[in-house]
Amino acid sequence: DLVRFDKALTSGRILSLKSQEEAYAPVRFNDGRIHDEPGIYELYAARCSYGFGWEVCNHPERGRLVGHASFSRGIA
Repeated sequence: DLVRFDKALTSGRILSLKSQEEAYAPVRFNDGRIHDEPGIYELYAARCSYGFGWEVCNHPERGRLVGHASFSRGIA
């Protein structure tokens, strides 16, 4: 059941909250810049970056969105 999984994940029972924050942090270059995908990512209707295995987006109204759509452009 996805609701139970989500509750376990967001409570830190599956993956610690610290590890989740690290995984959901956008890629940051050595010079401090954050990598942004060019343009607006249509799936999330937001500007996105890539975290440690996750798409990390900053939606103007909904805030941070984290997900994985099972594909990413240029990442293997």
